[in-house]
Amino acid sequence: LQVSDFLISLGYGKNSDFEESFLNLSRSNRLVCFDSSINLWSMISSLLASLPIVGKDKNSYLPYRIRQLYEYLKFRLNPRVSYKNLKVYGYSVPDSKKTISFSQVLNMIGDFKRTIIKMDIEGAEYPCLLSALSSSDLIHLNAMVVEFHAISDNREAFERIIGHFLKTFDIAHIHINNYGEIINGIPQVLEISFINRKLNSFEKLYIDQIPHGLDEPCNPRVADLIYTFDRQDSKI
Repeated sequence: LQVSDFLISLGYGKNSDFEESFLNLSRSNRLVCFDSSINLWSMISSLLASLPIVGKDKNSYLPYRIRQLYEYLKFRLNPRVSYKNLKVYGYSVPDSKKTISFSQVLNMIGDFKRTIIKMDIEGAEYPCLLSALSSSDLIHLNAMVVEFHAISDNREAFERIIGHFLKTFDIAHIHINNYGEIINGIPQVLEISFINRKLNSFEKLYIDQIPHGLDEPCNPRVADLIYTFDRQDSKI
């Protein structure tokens, strides 16, 4: 992170902890965030839905929704943040002012060697990343943090993307999103952090089980999902 000063964040998801941590590293750091579903009205709607009298979402915690709205406004008003209400597509982009292709996103990068991409776009990661595998751009990124969804349904695409990334990147961290499930031994939603091998001077470690000390459950109301690796698959 210390050698990166530009972040492209695909998917806000009512949480900007990663983005805020990146900005706090240096006053020169800046980022561009894309999210077509999160705007001021959607944040206010979530807050109203948590009100005990008029709200429909009786299980929501009102102070938590207030905090989310506050963090959203602080994030949007940060002069080092460019927030775009655009849906990111992989191969083809519908004729709309509300969409952008992943190749157009990559064209916004001035120096790939100082850039990180964070991606949490609810399944659109597959067409986006597959559309860029033939390009040499991705291999010059410092790091990528990607949440992969519905892995069983997209297993071929998932394996192709991971295989391509491992030619250039090391896996620095894996976490199972506990809003998903483990079906037939396969976690359905995985958060994977990749670091460019040129920046990774650490000896590779074997791990037998996740989660570990870096992890917190995505759903704080339930315990994190536990996964035990086969020894041959546990070197990251």
